[in-house]
Amino acid sequence: MTSAEFNKEYNLQDINAKWFVVEEVKEKDDVQVVGKASTMSKDIFKRFFSNKWNWLFLSIVLIILALTIIVPLVSRYSELDPISKTKSNDIRLLQPTWAGNQTKVFLISIPEWNNGHGASLPFDTNNIESVSVIQSTGQVKVTVLNTLVKSHNIILGTDEVGRDVWTRLWIGTAWSLKLALLVAITETIIGVAIGVWIGFHVGKATDTIVMRIIEIFKSTPVLLWMILFATILGTGFWSIALVLILVGWTGPIWAARLFTLKVKDRDFILAAEVTGVTKFGRIYKHILPNIMGRLMVSFVLRVPAVIFFEATLIFLGMSVGAEGAATLGNLIQTGRSHILEQVYYVLGPVIVILLLTISLQNLANGLRDAFDPKISG
Repeated sequence: MTSAEFNKEYNLQDINAKWFVVEEVKEKDDVQVVGKASTMSKDIFKRFFSNKWNWLFLSIVLIILALTIIVPLVSRYSELDPISKTKSNDIRLLQPTWAGNQTKVFLISIPEWNNGHGASLPFDTNNIESVSVIQSTGQVKVTVLNTLVKSHNIILGTDEVGRDVWTRLWIGTAWSLKLALLVAITETIIGVAIGVWIGFHVGKATDTIVMRIIEIFKSTPVLLWMILFATILGTGFWSIALVLILVGWTGPIWAARLFTLKVKDRDFILAAEVTGVTKFGRIYKHILPNIMGRLMVSFVLRVPAVIFFEATLIFLGMSVGAEGAATLGNLIQTGRSHILEQVYYVLGPVIVILLLTISLQNLANGLRDAFDPKISG
C-alpha cells in the first residue's frame, strides 16, 4: 500500500488539517498595551478603602465629628445653664426621656415629714407614688413621680445641676478633639522637623545632644511632668495644650529619627547626592516624603493619647478648662460620683472615648498597611 492509499484509507489529511493547523499570527508592529498610569496616592487610596474595617472605623469617627458640630447648633439647651428655671431638685439627675415614667426618691427625716407635710417639702405631694419609713435611719423614703421630664427632650438625662447631658457631651467632645488635634499637629510638626534632621546626622554632635536631652526627659515619669507644668502654666485651654506639647514632644522626634535612619542610606538618596541635590533637599524632599506614611500613623495615634492625658489630669484633681466647662474628662470625673443615680451621665463620655480610641487605633493600622503593604498583617 502506497502512502497516498494509506492517507486516503485512514483520512489522515483531514485529521492533520483539523488538529494541527497553525493559525496565522498577524504581526503587530509598534503596538503597545497602554493604560492610565496609577499614581502612588491612588494606590494608597485603593488599598485603604479595600478593607471594610477601615470603612467602619472611619464612619464612626466621621459620625462623632458630625455630632460635635450639629448637636450644639440645634440643641435647645446650653452648656452651662439648667434645662429649666424651676427648683434644682426637680431637674437634677433626671433620667432620659426614652426610659419611661421617671420617679425620684427623697429621703426626709420623720420630724420634717410630720411637720412640713405640704408646701415646704421639695416636691409636689400630688405626685407621691409611695411612702415608707426606714427604721434603721429614722427617715421617710418618698417616691415621687417626676412629670417634668416629659416636657423636655433629654436624650441622656441631666447632671447634678440640671444641665442637659447630651448637649454637654458633644460640646465636651468638640473641646477635647480641638485640644487633641492642636497638640498632635504641633507635636508632629516640631518632632518631624527635628527628628528627620538629627536622623540624617546620626552620631554627630547635634544628634547626641538632642538624644541625651530626650533620654533625661523620658527618665522621669510623664505624670510628674504633667503635674509640674500644669501647676506652673495653669489649666486653661491654651495652657493645657502647652502642657501636653511639653510632655509629648519627644515621641514624634524619636519616631522621625528612627524612620530616617532606615532610608537615609538607600540608593535613591545616594543617587540624589551624586546628582548634586543639597543636604536640605535630600532630607526634606527625598527622605521625608518616603517616611510620611509612618509619620501619619504616629500622628493619628497621638489624638486619643492626648484625650487620655487630659482625662488623667482631671483625675489627678486639676480642673481643666473654664469653670463648669464640659470636657470629656470633666464629664467622667463629675459623673462617676452619681453613677448609681444617673448612669448615662458617665456612660456617654466613656463610650465616646472608647469609640474614638478603638477607631483611631484601627485607622492608624489601616494607614500603615496602605502606605507600606509589605508590613500589613
